[in-house]
Parts: sequence; C-alpha cells; structure tokens
Amino acid sequence: MIHSTFSPAGMPPELLEKTFVQRERLAERLTQLFVESALTDSKHHVLLVGPRGIGKSHLVSLIYHRLHDKLELEDKLAIAYLREDEWGITSFLDLLLRILREFNIQTRQLQSLTIEAAEERAWTALRESMQGKTLLVILENLEIVLRSMGEEGQRKWRACVQNNPIWSLLATSPSLSEDISDHASPFYGFFEIQTLEALSVPDAVTLVERLAESQGRRDIAEYVRSPAGRARVRAVQHLANGNHRVFVIFYEFLAHDKEADLVEPVLRTIDA
Repeated sequence: MIHSTFSPAGMPPELLEKTFVQRERLAERLTQLFVESALTDSKHHVLLVGPRGIGKSHLVSLIYHRLHDKLELEDKLAIAYLREDEWGITSFLDLLLRILREFNIQTRQLQSLTIEAAEERAWTALRESMQGKTLLVILENLEIVLRSMGEEGQRKWRACVQNNPIWSLLATSPSLSEDISDHASPFYGFFEIQTLEALSVPDAVTLVERLAESQGRRDIAEYVRSPAGRARVRAVQHLANGNHRVFVIFYEFLAHDKEADLVEPVLRTIDA
C-alpha cells in the first residue's frame, strides 16, 4: 500500500484503540466503506462534523491505521493523510502538490509552468503514481480548505473527482459551512455527512478509565467508578457538554491530584 509520509500526530495505534469509546460501530462502518472504495468501483466520500475536541482526529487516525494494516489493500489503496492545519491550500494546484509531497513525488519541476500546465502535469503525475489504486485523501478542517480554494478551485477539484473515479475522501469539519450546505456550491450533496455526538456520562467514565488503565493508574480507574468519581465526571460533562478533549484534560488533572477541586482549573485550561 502506498501511504502518506505523514504519521498522524498524537497517540500510537495501540493507544488510539485502547482509549477509543462510544463510536466503535461508526469506526467499523467507515473502515468497511473505504475497504469497499479500494476493492470496488464504488467510491465513498465522508464528512465528519462536530465541534473542536469532539474526537474527530482520534476517529480518522484510528480508521487510517486500521486501513493501513489490512494486507488485502496492499496493492489497492493509496492513503494521503494531510496534516491537520493545511493553511497553505489556496487552490486546486496547491491541493495536488500537497498530495504529491505526501507520496514523496518531486514537484520542483512544476514551478516554472503556468498554473494550468502545472495542474495538468501534477494531476498526470498523481494519477500515474496510483497505478490503478484508489486514492484516499484524509483531510481535516475541510471548511478552511474549501474557503481558501474559492469557488474556482472547488469546481476544478469536484470535476477531477467526478471525471476520475479513483478518489475517495474522508474529511472533518467543526460545522457545515456554506461551501457544503449551499445548493449552488460545487460540493453540495457530495459527502455522506456524519455528525458526531457528545460523550454521555457512562462513555466519559469509560474514557477516563481507559486513559488511567493505559498509564497503569488503577487508582484513578477505580476512583472514577466510585460515586464521588462519577459525580465529578457528571459535573464536567455538564460544563463541557461531552467534549472528548475536555475529559482528557480532566484526566490529566485527576492523575495529578484526585483530591483537588478540579472544576476551576479544568475550565481555566479550556479557556486558555
């Protein structure tokens, strides 16, 4: 399998799996969709929507590693996992260049060409490098990329995807921007949209337990199962509205001093 030179930031695959809660069915379904994209002519394009800290990066990283480890996809799938904050993508050409660089394909020779010629050459190089494989692009903060590309760049990208059915996309966004929801936008109706729900109290308890167990902190795991621990989790869930990242912060404070009053320092850290 061809895959990105970028290793998803954060936890190693084993820890991603150990601390994954709430969305196992969704993860299994999405993994299977992209297996289908790789093995058949049916290409899937999924957009995960949810506020920052809700666990989008954890989910897409998990899917990336699961796909990467499937031997049956070795000669069928190429994955370009772009970095989380791709501020430099302001055109369709920029997007193609970023994908080429993820596969270690030289792009220096394109600098002297016109934009149109560079786009054509870049796409030809990318298509030829696939050698019949499906190209899965994982792209976070899609709303920023689409806004920066503008309508012209969006139309070029959508046309390329439509006319060259080797693309499959897994993207994230904190909300549905007009570039997705507006009937006149090039990508309207293009993605299967999955809205990510907040953590419930039981799921939050499970997350903190798994974080504790992954670090050998059985005392913390036992504490959050106790009435006092669950009460604290319930208080944080109420304040944080089930945000995954907030519970990771909560765990870090808890691991430092589980007897302290944690609500105020957790909230200060969130604000910062």
